[in-house]
Amino acid sequence: MPINELIYRVRKSRFVFPALVRLCLQAKSVPIFRRDYLDAFGRYILSKITKLNPRIYISAEKEKITYSVMSNAGIEAFNVDIIEDTIIVDPEDSLIFSVLNKDIAVDYLYQELVYHKLLQRCTRQTRYKALLNQSIDQLMNSIAKVKNTHKELKSSRYSINPSMIGMIQYYQNNTNDPVRLSYSDCVILCKRASYNDKKRHNQASSELHSRPKRLIVFYIDNISQYTINNILSDNEYKYISRIVKHDEYIKIKNHMSISNWTQPAAISMLSGLPFEEHKIFQPNQKKWLPIINAIYNTRIHKEISKLKRDLPLLFRCGTNWKMKQEHGISSLFDHCISNPEFSDCYTTLSQAIKQIEIAGSNPSMHWIDLMDAHHPMNESILPLGSRQISQKTLQEGMVYATGPKVKSNSNRESSEDIYRSQLKSIDNAIGIILTQSYKYIDQNNHMIAIVSDHGSSFIQWNNKRDSLIEKHSPHVGFLRIGLGNDVRQHIEKQTIYASELFPTIEMIFNNRITAQKTINEIPYSQIFYPGKKYEFICLLNKIVFHYTSYNSVPNLNDRQILFNPNYLNHLFEFGDWERIGKENEITKIKVMDLPANVNITFKKVWRNWTS
Repeated sequence: MPINELIYRVRKSRFVFPALVRLCLQAKSVPIFRRDYLDAFGRYILSKITKLNPRIYISAEKEKITYSVMSNAGIEAFNVDIIEDTIIVDPEDSLIFSVLNKDIAVDYLYQELVYHKLLQRCTRQTRYKALLNQSIDQLMNSIAKVKNTHKELKSSRYSINPSMIGMIQYYQNNTNDPVRLSYSDCVILCKRASYNDKKRHNQASSELHSRPKRLIVFYIDNISQYTINNILSDNEYKYISRIVKHDEYIKIKNHMSISNWTQPAAISMLSGLPFEEHKIFQPNQKKWLPIINAIYNTRIHKEISKLKRDLPLLFRCGTNWKMKQEHGISSLFDHCISNPEFSDCYTTLSQAIKQIEIAGSNPSMHWIDLMDAHHPMNESILPLGSRQISQKTLQEGMVYATGPKVKSNSNRESSEDIYRSQLKSIDNAIGIILTQSYKYIDQNNHMIAIVSDHGSSFIQWNNKRDSLIEKHSPHVGFLRIGLGNDVRQHIEKQTIYASELFPTIEMIFNNRITAQKTINEIPYSQIFYPGKKYEFICLLNKIVFHYTSYNSVPNLNDRQILFNPNYLNHLFEFGDWERIGKENEITKIKVMDLPANVNITFKKVWRNWTS
C-alpha cells in the first residue's frame, strides 16, 4: 500500500494501521518513545508522510492542547484555551495566538493523534495508557471543533500575510471598542493573556495583607546555603544580596536536597512527589510518559490551581539541562520559551524580558531557569562574569570540572573561580529582569523566590561533613512583603522538602498556614544512580547520619530494578551507617543505635522505593 494512501486512511478512519506501527518499530536504533519535539523518530516519520512544517507542533497532554513553534529564539509554546474562527478582543484585553489554515490545523492534530495511537499500541503499562487515552480524547474533540468552524470563513474579506501563518503573535486592544479577529479559511488558536483586576482588589481589600500581584521564581542550579550566606550575600553581587539580606527574606533552614543531581529534584518540584515516590533515576530518561504521568497525576496541581486564581498566567523560560520540553514543562505553564539543548543567562534574560512584556501589568507567575552556575554554557565565560576571572586561572588554562571530577586537586581553585564568575553574570541578569518587572508592577507587590536543587562540588570541601552538607543543602528562600509573623515562624521551623515547593509558595503567597506537619520529620537526601552505591544522608540537630550500601545500583533499566525486590532490599538492608559530628568526628554506628527519627525516616523511604 502506498504510504500516501496509508496516511489518508489513517486520517479518514482515525485508526493506526499495524503497518505504520511496524514501520516505526523497525528503527530500533532511535527509540520512538523519545519526544524531543522535532527529532523524535516517530514524529519525524509522520512529518515526512504529512509534509507538514516540522518547526510547528501541536501536542496534547491529558486535557491540554499546546501549540509550539521553533524559531531562532528557541522553542516557544503556549497552552491553547480557545480554537475558533472568530475572536472578539475587548478593550484592554490581550492575546497570545496563532493563525492556521483550517485544513492544515486538522492535519497537525491528526499527526499528533497518529503519534499517540502509536504510543498506545507500544505501551503496556495501564497508568500510561490512561494518560494517552485522555490525550487522544482531547485531540478528537479539538479536531471536531476545527472541522465545525463556520463555513462562511471562506467568504471573509480579511486574509493574513502568508509569512505570519503559524507564527505566535501577541496583541493588546488599546482602543475603546472591541476588535474582531477573523481570517479567510483559517482558525485561530488562542490563549487570553489579560485579567480583570477589579474583582481581585475588591477581594483583597478586606484582608490584612493583600496578595502580591507578581511571583518570580529564580531557579538557579547549584546554589548551596553556604554559597548564599558566604558568597552571594556580599555586596559585590548587589541584586541577589539585596534580596537575601532583606529584613523580610525567609531562608529555609531545615532543608536538604532530593539528591546530588538535578533531574530528581526538578521532577519533585513539578510533581510534588519525593524521589522515592516518583522513582525516576535514569540520567538519560528516554521515556517521557513516566515523567508526564508523575507531573499530571499528582497533588501539585491543586496548589497550582490555587495560585492561578490570583496569578492566572504562568510563564516559564530558560533551560533546565535535565528537564526537556517533552517532559511536560510546556503544558504545565501557560507560556514557555526554552531551548532544545542549553542556553546561557543572556538567552534566558531575553526570554524573561519578552514574557514580562507579554504579561505587562497583569498578575502573573514567572519561573526562570538560570542553569549557568552549574555549567558555563556554550563553553564560554559570560562577559560580565569574565571580569571576575583571576589572572592565575587564565594562566593555568581555566579548568572547569564538577561532581566527582573535583577532589582536592589543582582544578578546584580554577573551578571555583569560574563558578563565582558565572554567579556574577546571573546576578546581573536577575537585576535586569526585576528592574523591567518593576516598571509594570510596584516592587513591594512582588514575591520573589530563589531556589536550587543541590550545592556545588568545589565550595566548602574541607572534610567529609562539609562536603556532604555543601552538596546536599541547596538554598531555598522567599521575599514577600507583609508576611504575617505566624506564617513566618511556621515556615522557619518546618522541614521543607523539594516536593513541597509549590505548597510552600502557595502558603507564603496567601499569607495563610495551610498545612501542619509532624515534628518527627527530618531533612534527608539520597543518591540513587545507576552504577553508584546507594546513599542516604540526613541531618538531625546538626549531626549528619550517612548510610552507604555495600552494593551499587545495577546498571539496568528502571523496570528491571524497580520490579526486582532483591535488588532494592539489598541496597537498603546491607550497608554501613556513620555518625558525623559537628567537628567532623566520624563514628560507625549500628542500626539499633540510630535516633528514632532517623530510623523511622529511613524505613519510610525504603518502603516507598519497594512499594
